[in-house]
Amino acid sequence: MPAPCEMCGVDNWVIGQYLASPIQLSRIDNQLTADFNLFQTSIPVLCGNCGNTKFFSLGMLGAGA
Repeated sequence: MPAPCEMCGVDNWVIGQYLASPIQLSRIDNQLTADFNLFQTSIPVLCGNCGNTKFFSLGMLGAGA
């Protein structure tokens, strides 16, 4: 049984419809720069009650990237 959401306490997790690839940002000379070569394809899992979102890496799950 999954743990309840740490934000609202409800156990109503939903797997996101689409894969996500958060962009890595670096701070260089007080400027934020996106590095499109550094991304981690992930599966979003959302709380169906409050929208709290977690991302699980496909690579760490053994599904490739």
